[in-house]
Amino acid sequence: MKLYVIRHGETVYNLQKKIQGQIENSLTEKGIAQSHNVKKVLKDVKIDEIICSPLERTKYLAEVINEGRNLQIKVDSRITERSYGELEGKKPTGLNFESFWKLSSDLDKECKKNHVETLHDFFNRVQDFLEECEKNYKDKNICVVTHSGISIAIEYYFNKNSEDLLKLRMDNGEIKVYERGKNV
Repeated sequence: MKLYVIRHGETVYNLQKKIQGQIENSLTEKGIAQSHNVKKVLKDVKIDEIICSPLERTKYLAEVINEGRNLQIKVDSRITERSYGELEGKKPTGLNFESFWKLSSDLDKECKKNHVETLHDFFNRVQDFLEECEKNYKDKNICVVTHSGISIAIEYYFNKNSEDLLKLRMDNGEIKVYERGKNV
């Protein structure tokens, strides 16, 4: 399996540096341009499946990638961005946002207090998705259109890199390729 992981284009909240999570938010002009650039980069890549999160910012990019391919886009809620509960739509100023990305069960209480999905639960749902992909899509090229947080969980799944999880997140419109446990 070769996995093409792509983060959606820039949104208004990305531009405003607000915590987005699962809130629907419009793409900026730059985000729309990033989506079309991704399509150009992938134009000669054979893609067997396109899977995206149910949020509109990923559906848009999946549809742009699919232009001329005519694949059935699959929507999978397991690759929806992490839920940040009451923090969604707020700027991280004054919050210890980085603490929500530490691999420590001590933070579960803090997450639950703010209705933030725990990192353990979040990583487990992404792992479940990836294990199913590895089982069902052997010898296939899979395009996964998703979010910043999901990109962290995928990088962790393949490379177990946990020194600073937030440094693992992808930029808007970025593409990373993984192949059977190897980051290409």
